[in-house]
Amino acid sequence: MKISFLPIRPSINRAHRARMQIRLTNAWLVYSLFFTLLSAAEEPTPAAVTENALSPEIPVATNGVSLSVIDTAWDAHLADTKDPETHEWKLRARLERNPMDRLAIHNLITHFWKRGERAMAVSALQYAVHAGLTDDTKTHKIWTAEQTRLTERNTEGKGDSDPYVEVRVKWFEETLTAGKKLPVLMKVYRDMELETRDLIEKSDQQQQLLYALAQQYRHHGELAMAAMTALTALQLDPANPMLIDQTLNILEAPGHEPLLHEVLRFLAKHNDLKLPEIQRLATLSEQHELKPEIIAFYQKATLIEPYNPINWQRIGETLFAQRDYRGAVKILEHATKLADHDFSIYHTLAVILHHSGDERNMVYWLQRWRNKVDEDRLIEALLNSPFNQYPKLLSQLE
Repeated sequence: MKISFLPIRPSINRAHRARMQIRLTNAWLVYSLFFTLLSAAEEPTPAAVTENALSPEIPVATNGVSLSVIDTAWDAHLADTKDPETHEWKLRARLERNPMDRLAIHNLITHFWKRGERAMAVSALQYAVHAGLTDDTKTHKIWTAEQTRLTERNTEGKGDSDPYVEVRVKWFEETLTAGKKLPVLMKVYRDMELETRDLIEKSDQQQQLLYALAQQYRHHGELAMAAMTALTALQLDPANPMLIDQTLNILEAPGHEPLLHEVLRFLAKHNDLKLPEIQRLATLSEQHELKPEIIAFYQKATLIEPYNPINWQRIGETLFAQRDYRGAVKILEHATKLADHDFSIYHTLAVILHHSGDERNMVYWLQRWRNKVDEDRLIEALLNSPFNQYPKLLSQLE
């Protein structure tokens, strides 16, 4: 049996060679781009920095941090883009990688300002101010003026309901709730965001819409944008438990500590907070060692629960940490007069009185503490600082 092979037609052979040539050319371009990026990584000069320079109304400030190779590539790719949405997406992506990216937030402020989205510009301004990403006096003045304007609009809007806004916000919330089981399409996210931002500029229901927008950003995983809008909503109604809860849930994420600290300082100045929020804020202040805020929140708690010794105890312990021995003793002695107080206060008082040099009262409170603990715990305390400095202390105790 004779086997014959059909000859390859010249046209097919030429097409195959052409395809191979294209693949080789593409591979060469990829490798060229890769080595170009590596060589530029040491001294990146992003073209977008010049293009995105802030307008005279919003002063510019750079972060002084070298961009990564990926950021440099994106800047080079998007330097000539005229599409505002692409430009905004790039800035938001940069901010998600680094919530404290000074250049990204300042350029985002300018972007919103140029598009006429004043509420979003206010949110970005507030983010920059609270995060310590700007110390420019003019920026602070613009933020204060715009925040005042937004607050006035929101106050006027509280008197009247907007059925359309209420229906749309309800639909946004239902969509996000459903999204926990079935992922929301990207187009649906985008349409929801654009509609909400448009309504914010047209309606006086600022607080409600900003809350809804923050929910959308958080559900989508954009914590920086969620933080911006949540902060602005909270400014409009600082005592609102729903807004406090939303803002804290966002800012407790890693990387947002400067913003969280500013929110705690801000809320510590308000006297109309409810007890559950006060307790949560006090606990957060303790975790972040914000001593003035710890005292402020527990003082608010004592006004609501004057007979709860825990509130007084926390104030006394914080004053002790600040070396205000006289104030700490006064507060803690008051706590010991309240029912169901913790006997650990006696030990704390003894330690404080050691530091203030009042040995007689130190022995008195240590004796009261001794009456509540077993012998092993007492011996352990006497063998350790500060009581091991008193060799005759055991004999002084009854």
